[in-house]
Amino acid sequence: MNDYMESPAIYGRLSEDRGRVSTNVAYQLKEGRAYLTDRGLIIDEQFVFSDNDLSASVYSTRPRPGYQELLEAIRNNLVTVIIITEVPRLLRQVSDALELIALAKMSRLRMIETTGGVRYDLTTNQGIHDLLEAAVDASRESGKTSDRLKRKRKALAEEGRFNGGSRPYGYEGPKHDKYGRITNPGRIGVAIVEPEAAVLRETVARLLDGWPVRSIVRDLNARKVPAANGGLWHQSNLKRILTSKRIASWTNGDLSHGIREHQGKEYRAVWPSIIDREDWEQVQHILAAQERYKGATKKGVRTYLLTGYVFCGICGKPLMASGGVTGNRPDREPHRAYRCRSINAWGVQHGCGKIRRLAEPLELLVADAVLDRYSSPDFADALKRAYQDNNEHDRLSELLDEAEGYKHRLQELEDEWKAGAKGLDLKSMLRYKADLEESIERVNAKMSRLSTGRVLAAIPAGKSIHEAWDKADLDQKRMLISLIVEKVVLLPGRPGSKRWYHKRTGQRFIFDADKVRIHWRI
Repeated sequence: MNDYMESPAIYGRLSEDRGRVSTNVAYQLKEGRAYLTDRGLIIDEQFVFSDNDLSASVYSTRPRPGYQELLEAIRNNLVTVIIITEVPRLLRQVSDALELIALAKMSRLRMIETTGGVRYDLTTNQGIHDLLEAAVDASRESGKTSDRLKRKRKALAEEGRFNGGSRPYGYEGPKHDKYGRITNPGRIGVAIVEPEAAVLRETVARLLDGWPVRSIVRDLNARKVPAANGGLWHQSNLKRILTSKRIASWTNGDLSHGIREHQGKEYRAVWPSIIDREDWEQVQHILAAQERYKGATKKGVRTYLLTGYVFCGICGKPLMASGGVTGNRPDREPHRAYRCRSINAWGVQHGCGKIRRLAEPLELLVADAVLDRYSSPDFADALKRAYQDNNEHDRLSELLDEAEGYKHRLQELEDEWKAGAKGLDLKSMLRYKADLEESIERVNAKMSRLSTGRVLAAIPAGKSIHEAWDKADLDQKRMLISLIVEKVVLLPGRPGSKRWYHKRTGQRFIFDADKVRIHWRI
């Protein structure tokens, strides 16, 4: 027996596993074991290393844990020879070969050997040269493979075909028979799963009617509607689906083709869409607008109605949610409050720290004022006229076209800059870019007001607004407030000097309602 076979290790790797755990790695390891058995050796299983679905090429950024364990064993002088089926299974980068050569000089590693009998003796110049040459060949082939994959993906995109990957929600995934064979190859990622598509259509309709995403997620989970992986819905996974262009129609009003997106470009997909393009565009602006309505949360659950709307009447800084106790007795119950903090959570100077008000009476006061304003017949009629304008559809289309025009000009500007256009220096390019981005934001804000305004048009006049308020969750209430309240300013005063009685609930508070100023949007 050759002495370099004293402490062998086996390594196997498969770069891509399509659909399920591949047996190819197992075959490589089995072949390695048989190769050693033929030479009268039995491998210690702790020195069998493998990586499944992990590339070794320079184009891969994912670590190979099995390979790293092999290197660690070499550094600990536990390996004298590495058994592989072929060099590309072990490495596809010259840098990896150089690392193994360096390790051979400071450890017991002497040889890399293939099951085909090819040996790379790392103690000789010829063996080192041969390994480097094999690594260069493998690297070259890896680059060719990468280029082929890129061309293939681009061709698939131009043809509007599904590129594979995880099953997109709303569309079929692979189905297998008892032998593991795929039975629906032409339907994967293309055929619509109608129950899931119905969930997406319902979700879009709710967003267009003014529902916050958080409320929709709660309702889906309460009804036990499964997410794509069969688990619970979260805002993140729902938003990810809703912002994907693949569910949107290639053209407005025609759902026969969705959108295939590749490297920032759009192509007409072979699969049918689930959502009309115009509705999808409105949803994007609604989702962006709802980001502004977020407030303080605790363990993922919002408890403060007015976070983000309440401001200090002394320094003008926004007040923060604050739980604490009043008085010196240790048995006093903590109270929710809004407070101007002098130092924020990051230790940075924030405000004056001189304003603090109990949250409950303030929220009741603002809620009553909002409901009274909504309930005013004249005000309700004005809202309906503003958001049920017959030209709303045309206006939205105009704004969408205007936004696309600005985006197109922005892309042209960036292309001109990259091409080195004459007369376009860096300062001018950045100024033009900032102007275009500001124009896009302005148009987006107009579209957001137009689409989120539908919730106002749906509000009936009179007492029914109180019924709608009582049934709404906290996020829906914040949405209603945000549409007509610009901000709430708390003026300085002595909080304990007055008592306030809330008629609707019959509660009494130590609270000065005269020190509250509501600034209305409408």
